[in-house]
Amino acid sequence: MEKGALLGFIADRFGLKRSSVDSMLPFMRAAGLLLEVRRGVFTATPAAKAWLRSGSDIDFIRILHANMKFVGELIRAAKGNVPRNDVYREGITYGLNKDKVRWLTAFMVESGLLIETSWSSVQATATGLRLIETLPLAEPHLPEAAAELDLSPGLEQTTSGAPAEPHKLSLIVEALTRSSVDPGADGAAPGAAFEVHIESAFRHMGFRAQRISGSGDTDILVQWYDGNGSLRTAIVDGKSTSSGRVTHSNVSDVAIDMHKEKRSAEYVAIIGPAFSGDTIKNMAKRKQWALVTADELGQVVSSAEALGLRPADVGMLFEAPDGLSRLAGLIDTRQRELDILSLVISRLKTESETEEAVSARDVSLIERGSPLAPNIGELLDTFRMFDRLDLDIVRSIEDVQDPRYATYRIGDARSAAKRLRAIATSIERGL
Repeated sequence: MEKGALLGFIADRFGLKRSSVDSMLPFMRAAGLLLEVRRGVFTATPAAKAWLRSGSDIDFIRILHANMKFVGELIRAAKGNVPRNDVYREGITYGLNKDKVRWLTAFMVESGLLIETSWSSVQATATGLRLIETLPLAEPHLPEAAAELDLSPGLEQTTSGAPAEPHKLSLIVEALTRSSVDPGADGAAPGAAFEVHIESAFRHMGFRAQRISGSGDTDILVQWYDGNGSLRTAIVDGKSTSSGRVTHSNVSDVAIDMHKEKRSAEYVAIIGPAFSGDTIKNMAKRKQWALVTADELGQVVSSAEALGLRPADVGMLFEAPDGLSRLAGLIDTRQRELDILSLVISRLKTESETEEAVSARDVSLIERGSPLAPNIGELLDTFRMFDRLDLDIVRSIEDVQDPRYATYRIGDARSAAKRLRAIATSIERGL
């Protein structure tokens, strides 16, 4: 089947944008599902035909494993409950970057071979474990590469022997974790230090946060304006336990309901080191409480700092039962936007050496085999972002009716970055 007819059929049949369908083709070929028999003409591979005959979804995963790196090996890496960063670090040793491993991890969750045990951790399911017993699994072939892993925004680790310079963000994150398992931390009354550090975390992200912690009242009151300008209110119950686990016996649903009514709050969050047992989880589900670990809150604070998330964005963590998962998706999206921005600048800089102007369409074709493989829509959004930030970042060379073919060259991007940094510094100085 010719490429145009194939992609046009997919777009019409599934109601997709043609640019989205175009971005599928490199994946379908790399996954061993399509074969180009001659220029612009494709057929399904024997493996793909066999999968269609079997009707087994697991056979699709087996084909991916046979043609792509770190598929079955990813499930093996998550045999136990592991942080996502450990999975990313393992993927690097197979020659993949963090974005590719993040995509594969999300795909494995959607496939039911991994589950999200928390916002920041995953674990193989019983089906996943049975599957990898039938697969030949490769061993890492880049043992030195793991040290190059770029961790999640704001969670970078130092690789030198000297400790990093302490700063406010790292102190907040460290204090949250430490005080969550030490009720008497900082020489304060039981649980008081943890409440103070929760208050600091939300204030650092731009929320109105007030520690109350009185008899018959909530521990912390948190308020913010949502995207529509409406004031939202949440109460937060901080639970510091030396056992490292919060169970249903540590929480009074009657008291929390009273606190919620007293403060006219819409949301409730319980923050602790970890949560143990189905009883508290079922209670939280029934009552629409958000259960957030201290580590998860620390990662949210770090991501909010690195990506400039607003309280209106971060506030979704209070929206039970899936607020944290949706926030994680937003964080991934924002990080991808920044990664694509860097990719476009790099491509424009490379093309400037030959005095070539490039369009969004050009960049999509050049980078379709890259780990990011941005589609046309994402690239057009990036060029529009340049216009909003500073017209000197890129220069328009030829403006045409179809923005996909408008061409650009890199401008005084370094100077523009310095101006934007100076503006940001001035804003922060005034706060």
